[in-house]
Amino acid sequence: MAHLFLERLRKGVMLCDGAMGTLLNMQGVSFKRSFEELNISNPQMVLGVHRDYIKAGVEIIGVNCGVGPQNMADITKSLSQTSSKKLSIQPSAGLPRYVDGSFIYPTSPEYFPECTKDCIIAGANIIGGCCGTTPEFIRSLSRMLKNSNSAATDTHGLMK
Repeated sequence: MAHLFLERLRKGVMLCDGAMGTLLNMQGVSFKRSFEELNISNPQMVLGVHRDYIKAGVEIIGVNCGVGPQNMADITKSLSQTSSKKLSIQPSAGLPRYVDGSFIYPTSPEYFPECTKDCIIAGANIIGGCCGTTPEFIRSLSRMLKNSNSAATDTHGLMK
């Protein structure tokens, strides 16, 4: 399966979606409001933006940052139920807190793969990290994926 993706990449550039926040703002949502919170308070508006991108011809729908890995599985599940497009999921390391002049992200590199595993089960095809993640987070994801691929796996490539 991974080889099919690489073969597709060799054929040329793949088209991903664009700016979510820009379109939400064009629909009247203030830049002072949390766009991530709209996934909870107005998921139909968010899905509508994704549908517009699908109609525009995207091959991959991306979701990143914002709500952290714990809530990203629900968003992934909603997207996978409304589209057959490939899903790129790159959660932040949780909702940051501003402490003494710095943003602190609550999710650890050890916990991050446990949360993102739920995203894969929900339908994510591409996994990574966004704000607050470091190379150690990606190493943890890599270990989880390698361990899953070397053991007995289910249809999502994860350990049974």
